[in-house]
Order: sequence, then C-alpha cells, then structure tokens
Amino acid sequence: MLRRRFFRNPVFANLALLLALLAGVLSWWQMPREQTARPSAAAVEIVTAAPGLATAEIETRVTAVLEAAIKPIADLDFIASTSRVGESRLTVRLRTVSEATFERRLNELRWIVQHVERQLPSLAGRPEIASVHGAGVLPSADVLVLARAPDAPAPYAAAERLAQSFERLMDVERVERYGTRATRVEIRFDPERVARHGLTPARLAELVGAQLREQAVGRVDFDERPMQLLVEGADLQPERLAQLPVPGVRGLQPLAALADIERGPEPATRAVLADGRPAVLLSVYRKSDANALDLSAALGEQAAHFADSDAEAAAIELRVLDARSTDTRRALQAYERGALPALAAALLVFAIAFGWRLAMLVACVVPAAVGLALAPWGFSGGVLTPVMLTGVLAGFVLLIDAAVAVGERLQHRLLRGAAALDAAYGAWREAGLPLMVATLVFLLAMLLPMWLPEGSGPAGALAARVMTGMLVAGIAYAVLLLPSHAVVTRIRLPRRHPVQARREWLAWRLRHAYRRLLNWTLRRPLVPGLVLVLLLLGALVALGSGRVGVEFAERGQLRSFYVNLELSPGAKLEDTLAAGREVERIVREQLPADALAEVVISAGLRRSERELLTGERHGQVLVGLRSGDRIRDALTVEQGITRVKPRLAFVGGVDNLSVQAVDDGRPVARPLSVTVRGDDPAEVRRAA
Repeated sequence: MLRRRFFRNPVFANLALLLALLAGVLSWWQMPREQTARPSAAAVEIVTAAPGLATAEIETRVTAVLEAAIKPIADLDFIASTSRVGESRLTVRLRTVSEATFERRLNELRWIVQHVERQLPSLAGRPEIASVHGAGVLPSADVLVLARAPDAPAPYAAAERLAQSFERLMDVERVERYGTRATRVEIRFDPERVARHGLTPARLAELVGAQLREQAVGRVDFDERPMQLLVEGADLQPERLAQLPVPGVRGLQPLAALADIERGPEPATRAVLADGRPAVLLSVYRKSDANALDLSAALGEQAAHFADSDAEAAAIELRVLDARSTDTRRALQAYERGALPALAAALLVFAIAFGWRLAMLVACVVPAAVGLALAPWGFSGGVLTPVMLTGVLAGFVLLIDAAVAVGERLQHRLLRGAAALDAAYGAWREAGLPLMVATLVFLLAMLLPMWLPEGSGPAGALAARVMTGMLVAGIAYAVLLLPSHAVVTRIRLPRRHPVQARREWLAWRLRHAYRRLLNWTLRRPLVPGLVLVLLLLGALVALGSGRVGVEFAERGQLRSFYVNLELSPGAKLEDTLAAGREVERIVREQLPADALAEVVISAGLRRSERELLTGERHGQVLVGLRSGDRIRDALTVEQGITRVKPRLAFVGGVDNLSVQAVDDGRPVARPLSVTVRGDDPAEVRRAA
C-alpha cells in the first residue's frame, strides 16, 4: 500500500511539494515583520478632558458614569480608570477575540459613549476613543518637524500638512500631534458698551452663539413643493463676525460696535523643543495588520517627498525617529544573511558526499519545511519575528540530519544495483521508521516549553512551536516525499563512474579517520576532558564580559532613554520647559557630543509604555544615542544613564524625577508590579 500510494504516485509527490513551496512563499511575503509577536489582548482607551474639574468631581461625574455604561459590554475583561485634575482616562481590556469581534465591540463602545456623552458635565469635552489593539501603546515611528533657527516660530502649518499626508497612507491608523497650537477667534467685549445696549455678558454670548450654530427651521412650501429649511451658522472669520447683528435697546447693532474681534493662537498647553529649537512631534500609529518595515519605508519616502515639494521646506528640518523598525530590520537581515550561507554550505557538503542528484532532492526539504512550518502563522494573521527565525534555524539543523540519514540509505541501495522503487522502500524501512520514533520523542520533550511557557517564557514557547513544526514538516518530506521523488525522477547512481569512485574513497577515508580519532580519544580521556573544560571556561568568559547576550532571543534596548519630570501641581508650562532645558544642559555636559543623536524636550505631556500623562506640570526629555559600527564602540544606554543620573538630582523645582530606559517590551525579568482593582476606593486602599 505504501509503495502504491506514495512512492508510485508522481502527482501526489509533485503536488505536495508545490503546495508546500507556495505556502512558504505566501507566508514569507505576507507576514508582517515585527520584533515580537503582537499581544493577544485587545484594549481601548477612552480619554475625556474636563478643564476646571477637581479630581473628586472627575471621578464621580465622569469616570463613574462611563464605567457604569461600559460594564454591560460582552467579552469585557476589566476596566482600569485614572482620574486626575481635568482628565479622565479609562482603559477597557477585552478578552482574546478575533479581529471581527473586536471591531463589533469597538463599535458598541462608540455607540454607548456617544449616548452617555449628554450625561457628562458641561465642562467635559467629547470622550476620545483610541484603539491599541495590535499596534500597541507606543507609536511605530516619531517624526520631528523642527524650525531651522532657535528664535524661529514653531512650524505648525507645515507639521499639519505633513501629518495629513501621513494619514493618507494605507497602513497608518492615526497620527498624534504634540506641540501644535490651534487658532481661535477671540471676542473681547466692552462692558460699558454692552450695558448701554441693554445686554449682559451672558446674554451677548447667547445671542452670538445662536447665530453661529446651524438650526433647522422646519418645513416650508416652495413653488408647491415641500422642502426642509436649514439656517447655516456664520463663518468664523473676524470680518464676518464683526457684521453680526446684535439686538438691544438701541435696535440692531453690529458686533464690532460692542466688542473687538481678533484671530490668534490658542494658549499653549504643550511644547516640544529639539536641540534648542521649537518643534512639532508627530507620533504615527500603524494598523494592526500593517507591516512595520513597509510602513517605516513609506514614512521615510513621504517625508523626503514633503521636504522636496513643500513651500516651507527651506525653513524646516525633518527627522524620522524610527529605532524600533531599524532594530527589527537589522535582526531579520542578520538571520537572512546567516541562513543562506549555512544552507549553501550544507548542500555543498551533501553534494560532495552523495552526488548532486540527491543534493538537489535534499535542497527541496528546506523551503518545503519552512513553508509548512510558517503556514499556520502566515494564514492566521501572525507576524514574522527574529524568535521565529531562531526556531527555523534550529529546526533546519535537525531536518538536514534527517535528510542525510534517508539519503545515505537511499544511496547505499542505489549503488548496489537496486531499482529506484526498491531503494526508496528500503530506505524508508531502515531510516524512516527510526526517524519517526525519534520525532515523537522530540515532540514529547517539546510539550513542556510549548504549552507551559512559564519556564522558557513566551519567546521560548514560540521558538519551540516553530522548531517543532519545521521538524515535523521536514521529517514528513524526508521520510515520504524524498523517496517518492527519487522514484519519480528515476534517479540512478552509476557505481563505476570515476567521480563516484572518488566519492566512495573520500567517504571511506573520513570514516577511517573518525575511527582512529575515536580510539585515540578513548585511550587518552584526559585530553578531551581538558579541551571541554577550556571551551567551557571560554564560554563563561564571553558571557561574563557581556560580548554574548545572556537572555534567550535578546533584542537589546533601544538606543534612547527618557528623563521623566513631574513638577508641583501649580507649575506652568514655562516652568516645565525650564526644567527640561536644565536636564538637556546636564545631558550635553556628561555625554560626548558625537554620542548624542538628539535631545527632545516635551512639556505638557509624559509618555510611558502604558499611558500618556498630560498637564502643564508633566514633562519628558528624550535622549537618543548614536549607533557605532560595532556594539562595543558605541556608548550603551546603561553607560549613558550612569553618567547622567547622579547630576539630575541637582535639577530644582521638580517633585518627581525618574530615568526610564526604553526596551520595546522585550521578554525579560522585571520587578513585580501588583495592581489591585475594585469598585470601592477605600477597600482598594486597605487591600493595597
């Protein structure tokens, strides 16, 4: 039955190989490239600004109202809320759901928040809903729009045009602007003139606001045809507003007779400085199914096109801060550069030992196994990470061994005159069955890291799954399809050929040399023991010196760190900027100039891996380091923090100052962080 169904079925052999190769190509090209796999949890952030409300009022009148309305949503895991002066922030975490289910729950959440909005205080703004499903809390890339001179105005208009061009890209979910200032129309009324007109300030505001809103008048009959009449509000232009009629005791008077109307920028609540120059920071968030490397390239091309075509390009400077995509690209390129030479070397050795015909058949094992191993992730929305490539390379070594075992038995029978079918069946019985048993033992050993990732971590579990999938696929090909393709191609190995005779002589010499080395080693066990001890000591020295990473799938920190600032509650934006400039001065004094890439001061906001804190008393200084040609030639993040941190204690006017290294969420051991949740604040405080 095995001979008839597999070894004599060319359609099955060719179709199985073609499908495996096609699955590998499709998975490789369509899988987004990431540094780590996306988190399975889906979260939504709801931010409501309410200027003028205290923390207690925010908690009772805004946060509690939104929490009570959101709780009936299905697939809800938990709700974490934070109430501060003038701001309410809710993080709604859903259970692990599909993309379609997440979109339905997000639409339900928007509908609920829209209906609850009318119950919020009049001082509260419209709640802003932001999805952090897949793309994460941190942006995929930051783009700085800087002015050319320190005394030049911030490039608000140019930054807005660049942000709009980014939003038109297909893979961009949203673009957050930091450091921009919107314009407003200010009506400064004269109390005496308003009183002589018989109005109060509140009545004047009511009359002007009524003429600015759109109002539905109702149904009117025009030429025997019913029509709906809509009165549009006046345009927010100072010239048009000056002509608005205001009724009073002296009849209709234009608004210009009662007030002065001017257009100007809104008061600054956030400010960004880069290298001492005013700037605007654009944070680009990608969609959950977007390729991070493609988005990085698209942002770079769009920024370059904007710099060449915009009218204000000569007065601004663009910088794309894209350390995350850079690290991912370098890691993937390193794996690709190492995998192809390794495969070529393995096939060369196989061709020398067994002939180019068998080497070509074995060459099909690797792409077929890679395709079958990556197919489950490729067709289920997974991402390609360096950890997965680690599993691929580890499985590559195992399946090459399996292919060598089957190929050697196949060659042995072909050289003794056996037909291709008989040789394939004999190789399957001699090598295939033991390999299948060994694979089952390996699968049992891999069950622990695959399904219990507490010991090896998520990265180890992912690598174990990929390696297991590749090994199973490679064994299936080597045991079944390799003999089948030998039958389909009618492979023959002429024993009397001079090249084959030379190959057999070389194989005999290698086996003879191995036997002699083995006998010599067994007679002198002290020598190999000393060699092993020296190798072990060399490995320990390499680990202790830091030249080799000690963590599995170590990705390294991003070459930047944050200095977080928190001033007293009454601090102004200018005070936060002054503290940021003092931190920048210390950083430039303690670190070499050629080691600094950029120093960006953000006042009015502080961004972390979990949330965004806003307020004039919050600030943050981003210190970016340059990369050297070699790791040991560049200043590390730890060295930079060690040099800067002792001097930061002398920064005055800061209540809380901390230094945070950005590691992009790599799977390493961290200090324990326990979060106590509950509905009663007093009970939560007692539990904590």
